[in-house]
Amino acid sequence: MRLFALVIPSAITASDVATPIAAIQKQLATLEVAVKKSGKVTPGVYKNVQRLLRMVEDVIEPAIKKAHTADHTLGELRLKAVRDLSPDFKAVNDAVNKTQGQLDVAINATLRSEANTSVHTAHTKCDEAQEAAKTATNAIAAMAKLRYYYGELSRAFVECDLHSSEAQTCWENTLALVVEFNGTFIQEEQYYEAAKEFHRSAQTKATTAEHDCFTQCDKANELLEQYNSSVVTHNATCKDAPGKYNTSYTSVLVRHNTAVANFQNTTDQIAGRVEDRKSEWTSTQTIKCMLQHYCVTGQLEVARIESCKGGINTTWLDLEWDPVPPPPPAPVVECTEVPVLPALICNKTTPVPDPDPPVPEPPTPCVVIETHTGVGPEWCAPY
Repeated sequence: MRLFALVIPSAITASDVATPIAAIQKQLATLEVAVKKSGKVTPGVYKNVQRLLRMVEDVIEPAIKKAHTADHTLGELRLKAVRDLSPDFKAVNDAVNKTQGQLDVAINATLRSEANTSVHTAHTKCDEAQEAAKTATNAIAAMAKLRYYYGELSRAFVECDLHSSEAQTCWENTLALVVEFNGTFIQEEQYYEAAKEFHRSAQTKATTAEHDCFTQCDKANELLEQYNSSVVTHNATCKDAPGKYNTSYTSVLVRHNTAVANFQNTTDQIAGRVEDRKSEWTSTQTIKCMLQHYCVTGQLEVARIESCKGGINTTWLDLEWDPVPPPPPAPVVECTEVPVLPALICNKTTPVPDPDPPVPEPPTPCVVIETHTGVGPEWCAPY
C-alpha cells in the first residue's frame, strides 16, 4: 500500500495543533491497514512511523507545551497587574495616615491651655485694676468729707448778717461754732491726711494693675490668635481631606476592578483552552503509544496500546492561580471641626483720679479768727 506524503513543519502554533494531529491520525489509519494486511512492519512503514514520531515529539508536543507556558505566563501577568496596584492603595492609605497624624497634632492642646490660663490671668489683673481704681475714688470721697465740714462752718459765718448785727456778734457766733467743731475738724484733718496717702497708694496700684491688665490681655490675645490659626488649618484640612482621599482611593479601585475583570476574562478563556489542550495531548500521546509500539514489536497489539494509553497524564496541563488580592477598605480620615476661641476684649478700668487732689480751701472763719486774734485754731494751721 502506498502512503500519502506527509509534510512535517518545523514549528506550529497552538491553533495549528489540531491540523497535524488529524493528518497523523489519518496516516496512522493507513499504517494500521498496511500492517494488518502484511502482518508485519515493512521498511516503508517503519520509515513513516519514524517520521510521525518525530512530528509528535519535535513539533506537536513542544507546541502544546509552549501554548501551556504562554497561557500560564499570560494568567500570571494578568494577576500581577492586580497585585501591582497594592502600592497605589498603600500610597493612598499612607497619605491618609499622614494627614490623620497632622490633624491629631494640629490642635495644640498645650497652646489652648496656655491661652485659657492667660485669659483667666488677664481677667484677674483687670479686676484688680478696677478694684484699685474704686479704692482710689473712695479715698477722694473721704477727703471730700473734710470740705463738707469746712463748708458748714464757712456758711455759718457768711450767713451772719453783718448789716443787722455787729461784727462782734458774728464773731462770737462763729467762735462758738469753732469750739463746737474743733474736735471734729482735728479728727477730719487726720482722716484727710490718711485718705490722701491711701489715695496715692491706691492710685499707684491702680496704674500698675491697669498696665498689667492690658499687658496680660495682649498676651492672651496673641496666644488665642496662634491657637485659632491652628484651628483654621485643622478645620480646612478636616473639610477637604475626606473628599480628596475618597477620589484618590476610587481612582485606584477602578483600576483594580478593571485588572481583576481582565484576569477573570483571561483565565476563563485559558480554562477553555486547557480542556482543548488536554484533549490534544491525549490524542497525541495515544498516537505516540501506537507509533512506539510499532517500533518495539513490529506488531499491532491492542492490549499493549491500551496499557500505554492508561498511563497518559494530563493533570500537568491544569493551571491554577493564587487568589486575587481583594482591595483594601477605603481609608477614612477621622476628624471633627473645632470652634475657634473668641478674642479677649479688655475693658478699660474706672478712671483713676489724679494722685494729688486739690487741698481744701481753709474755711472763712480761719481768716476772720486770724484777723481778730493774730492766730487761728490748731486745725487752721495747715492752711
